[in-house]
Amino acid sequence: MPPIIFRKGLDMKAAVAGQLAAAYHSTVIEEFRAAGYVRTSGRLTIHLAREFGFCYGVDRAVDYAY
Repeated sequence: MPPIIFRKGLDMKAAVAGQLAAAYHSTVIEEFRAAGYVRTSGRLTIHLAREFGFCYGVDRAVDYAY
């Protein structure tokens, strides 16, 4: 019986970190951060989580893609 192998990505995360940061940079997110993660316009208030980003599955898929 062949051994069971569990892979945790291809270890490319550090190599592509700059590319991902450039591709997913948003001035809207920067404005949210500068305003304390809350924006209000009229009766609408939007709260952005201080810790946000890709879930594990998407993070892993991006790692595999690179």
